[in-house]
Amino acid sequence: MKFRENSNLCIITVQTALASMGTIVNSNSELEHILQFGKSEVVGQKLNKLMPKLYYELHDGFITKYIGRPDAEITSREFPVFPLNKKGFLVQAALLVKLIPELEDGFHLAGFIRKIE
Repeated sequence: MKFRENSNLCIITVQTALASMGTIVNSNSELEHILQFGKSEVVGQKLNKLMPKLYYELHDGFITKYIGRPDAEITSREFPVFPLNKKGFLVQAALLVKLIPELEDGFHLAGFIRKIE
Protein backbone atom coordinates (compact mmCIF):
# COMPACT_ATOMS: atom_id res chain seq x y z
CA MET A 1 0.00 0.00 0.00
CA LYS A 2 1.39 3.40 -0.93
CA PHE A 3 0.41 6.58 0.80
CA ARG A 4 0.38 10.02 -0.72
CA GLU A 5 3.65 11.65 0.19
CA ASN A 6 2.38 15.20 -0.35
CA SER A 7 -0.37 15.00 2.25
CA ASN A 8 -0.42 17.18 5.38
CA LEU A 9 -1.81 14.18 7.27
CA CYS A 10 0.33 11.58 8.94
CA ILE A 11 -1.16 8.22 8.02
CA ILE A 12 -0.27 5.19 10.13
CA THR A 13 -1.68 1.67 9.73
CA VAL A 14 -1.50 -0.90 12.52
CA GLN A 15 -2.26 -4.59 12.82
CA THR A 16 -5.27 -5.80 14.80
CA ALA A 17 -4.47 -9.53 15.11
CA LEU A 18 -4.04 -10.57 18.75
CA ALA A 19 -0.43 -11.72 18.33
CA SER A 20 0.64 -8.42 16.75
CA MET A 21 -1.96 -6.00 18.12
CA GLY A 22 -0.96 -2.37 17.59
CA THR A 23 2.16 -3.11 15.53
CA ILE A 24 2.80 -0.41 12.93
CA VAL A 25 2.61 -1.78 9.39
CA ASN A 26 3.10 1.38 7.35
CA SER A 27 3.19 5.16 7.47
CA ASN A 28 3.71 8.07 5.14
CA SER A 29 6.54 10.60 5.25
CA GLU A 30 4.42 13.17 7.12
CA LEU A 31 5.25 11.18 10.26
CA GLU A 32 8.69 12.77 10.14
CA HIS A 33 7.25 16.29 9.81
CA ILE A 34 4.74 15.90 12.66
CA LEU A 35 6.60 13.63 15.12
CA GLN A 36 10.21 13.65 13.82
CA PHE A 37 10.28 9.85 13.47
CA GLY A 38 11.42 8.30 10.21
CA LYS A 39 9.26 5.52 8.77
CA SER A 40 12.02 2.96 9.35
CA GLU A 41 12.07 3.88 13.05
CA VAL A 42 8.45 2.94 13.64
CA VAL A 43 7.42 0.22 11.16
CA GLY A 44 7.45 -3.07 13.07
CA GLN A 45 7.24 -1.25 16.43
CA LYS A 46 4.21 -0.99 18.68
CA LEU A 47 2.10 2.11 18.14
CA ASN A 48 2.36 2.68 21.88
CA LYS A 49 5.86 4.07 21.20
CA LEU A 50 4.15 7.24 19.98
CA MET A 51 1.93 7.87 23.01
CA PRO A 52 2.23 8.91 26.65
CA LYS A 53 2.50 6.08 29.20
CA LEU A 54 -1.04 6.64 30.49
CA TYR A 55 -2.46 5.71 27.08
CA TYR A 56 0.30 3.22 26.30
CA GLU A 57 -0.97 0.85 28.98
CA LEU A 58 -4.61 1.03 27.82
CA HIS A 59 -4.31 1.28 24.03
CA ASP A 60 -4.36 -2.42 23.07
CA GLY A 61 -7.60 -2.72 25.06
CA PHE A 62 -9.08 0.16 23.05
CA ILE A 63 -8.19 -1.64 19.81
CA THR A 64 -9.66 -4.93 21.03
CA LYS A 65 -12.88 -3.23 22.12
CA TYR A 66 -13.15 -1.36 18.82
CA ILE A 67 -12.57 -4.47 16.68
CA GLY A 68 -15.20 -6.32 18.71
CA ARG A 69 -17.80 -3.63 18.02
CA PRO A 70 -16.83 -0.95 15.50
CA ASP A 71 -18.52 2.22 16.65
CA ALA A 72 -19.61 4.83 14.13
CA GLU A 73 -18.87 7.54 16.71
CA ILE A 74 -15.19 6.61 16.64
CA THR A 75 -14.87 6.45 12.85
CA SER A 76 -16.95 9.48 11.96
CA ARG A 77 -15.12 12.30 13.75
CA GLU A 78 -11.70 13.53 14.77
CA PHE A 79 -10.51 13.16 18.34
CA PRO A 80 -7.97 15.37 20.11
CA VAL A 81 -4.78 13.41 20.84
CA PHE A 82 -1.31 14.19 22.17
CA PRO A 83 1.25 11.85 20.59
CA LEU A 84 4.90 11.98 21.61
CA ASN A 85 7.49 13.28 19.20
CA LYS A 86 10.96 11.74 18.93
CA LYS A 87 12.27 13.97 21.74
CA GLY A 88 9.47 12.81 24.07
CA PHE A 89 7.40 16.01 23.92
CA LEU A 90 3.64 16.04 23.47
CA VAL A 91 2.29 17.28 20.13
CA GLN A 92 -1.24 18.65 19.91
CA ALA A 93 -3.03 16.81 17.11
CA ALA A 94 -6.34 15.46 15.86
CA LEU A 95 -6.92 11.78 15.03
CA LEU A 96 -9.40 10.09 12.71
CA VAL A 97 -9.52 6.25 12.78
CA LYS A 98 -10.77 3.96 10.00
CA LEU A 99 -11.01 0.17 9.80
CA ILE A 100 -9.45 -1.27 6.64
CA PRO A 101 -10.13 -4.85 5.45
CA GLU A 102 -6.88 -6.66 4.71
CA LEU A 103 -6.81 -9.92 2.72
CA GLU A 104 -3.89 -11.48 4.60
CA ASP A 105 -4.36 -10.16 8.15
CA GLY A 106 -8.10 -9.64 8.54
CA PHE A 107 -8.20 -5.95 9.41
CA HIS A 108 -5.84 -3.04 9.89
CA LEU A 109 -6.62 0.24 11.56
CA ALA A 110 -5.58 3.43 9.81
CA GLY A 111 -4.98 6.53 11.88
CA PHE A 112 -4.99 9.93 10.16
CA ILE A 113 -3.12 12.42 12.33
CA ARG A 114 -3.28 16.15 11.73
CA LYS A 115 -1.04 18.48 13.72
CA ILE A 116 -2.88 21.35 15.36
CA GLU A 117 -0.84 24.55 15.19
